[in-house]
Amino acid sequence: MNSTSDDLTAERIRNAREDEAQRAADLPAFIRHAEAIGSDFTLKVHTAAQLRAVLVTIGGHNNFDPVRAADLLGPLVADMLEVEVRQWVSGPALYLTVPPWNHQRLGERHYWRGVGDAYTWEQRQATAARVIAAGRELQADEISVDQFGTMTADGTPARVWNAPGERPYTVRLWWD
Repeated sequence: MNSTSDDLTAERIRNAREDEAQRAADLPAFIRHAEAIGSDFTLKVHTAAQLRAVLVTIGGHNNFDPVRAADLLGPLVADMLEVEVRQWVSGPALYLTVPPWNHQRLGERHYWRGVGDAYTWEQRQATAARVIAAGRELQADEISVDQFGTMTADGTPARVWNAPGERPYTVRLWWD
């Protein structure tokens, strides 16, 4: 690698970090607007700071503690393929998707060059188990895991409750 290429990569990483930080700062205004007009919403978050901004702005709901949720789930964000926060009138739900490949992790998305290595099913189960454990500690009312590549008769992903299952893909934590 030459110094020009390294400089461009360093600049790209710096810009990506600045963009993500600005997004974390902008998200609360969006959420307050959505709530003001009575709208449900779905937001994808890319960093622990963005997750904290969203959860704290949503606020508590029944047994949902947004600060505690940000504390426990924030460190997991970088290891996920995707993190979505969905807010309904009935309460918040978080969807954390376990990546099939290590270069697909949110923590790697601006920095990785090339293709990484596939995670084993055991590694994916362990990652899903970490999310489930956090959900239990946070007293989520429902914890489910959609299974990768396994469909039900109606075409929806097969779902396992309160356990990773054999082929975990998306872990859902819901407080209603």
